[in-house]
Amino acid sequence: MSDKVYKAGNKIFLSQKYGEYGAICWEVRASRYDDKDNYMTANIRLQDCYRNINLDFWVGDSEERFESRMDKLNTLIDELTDMRRHMTNAFASMEAANKDIPEKLNED
Repeated sequence: MSDKVYKAGNKIFLSQKYGEYGAICWEVRASRYDDKDNYMTANIRLQDCYRNINLDFWVGDSEERFESRMDKLNTLIDELTDMRRHMTNAFASMEAANKDIPEKLNED
């Protein structure tokens, strides 16, 4: 029999705008089986209108696997942060490039 030692999770929409259905869901669970075997698992689900991506962070009871999963999560956070920075820079570059284009003259 399994006893829940710890359980946490959340699900939120990535945007509150009408017609945008992306969401992130995550869950962390630690359980104990038959008063002797402990294990921990965690997962993240990213979804848009049509697709789901599930990332599993199963730890079991291994400290080495826990550290590995934390590295995996930290890498994901770092890469998403880097992507946000580059998207911001790319959009600013597009706006700057658009300012260099002269407006079309009205031809009557």
